[in-house]
Amino acid sequence: MCCFISKSLVAQNKTPDTTFFQPDLKYKYLLGSTGILLSTAAIAFGTLLILPESISKWSDEDIANLGTNYVKKINKGPVVDSDMLWINLIAHPYAGAIYYMQPRTAGFSWTESALFSFFFSTFFWEYGIEAFAEIPSWQDLIMTPAVGSILGEGFFRASRYIQNNNGKLWKSKILGTICLLLMDPVGFVMRDFGVAKAMGIKNKNIATLFIPQQQGFFTSLRITW
Repeated sequence: MCCFISKSLVAQNKTPDTTFFQPDLKYKYLLGSTGILLSTAAIAFGTLLILPESISKWSDEDIANLGTNYVKKINKGPVVDSDMLWINLIAHPYAGAIYYMQPRTAGFSWTESALFSFFFSTFFWEYGIEAFAEIPSWQDLIMTPAVGSILGEGFFRASRYIQNNNGKLWKSKILGTICLLLMDPVGFVMRDFGVAKAMGIKNKNIATLFIPQQQGFFTSLRITW
């Protein structure tokens, strides 16, 4: 058994912080969160198929020849797309950050998480589902995993801060919950909707001992194993 003990001096009238969620089975957690990503994308793709052409931009002919169109589009790419600036600079990096957060939250390193974001955004999305509708884009291939991983690491650190602060941001539980949901919606489903628990995944064992001290303080000993 591997044991880690951390010690800190805390004001006695302060509510002890809760610990951040770190799954004990990181590969199983990543499998579950990736499954949610895949399911969400499949639902989005199916929705596009049944939406009117004015919304989806896919004609009946496009839908009837998805396989042929897919081969044509990937053979033409990648190209510089003409998407609006906010899509390339905000939407795609945000998606890359969500991909990055799955292995990072599971317990993988930032380099492993960045590689996951690259492979998922490139082969599942850009050369996968999206290629049925659009020619792969240079901006998306670069911005999604590169900027997304930087943004994702910021999300990771911010989410840990909020979780270690009893789920609060600026003393607000509601604001903290909203931010956790926005920064990692898949992780929020895994953790707070009980999906991880249903899969037999638990938070790593943590016990905290509080030893009273003088002048209104106590020493907290956090033991992780």
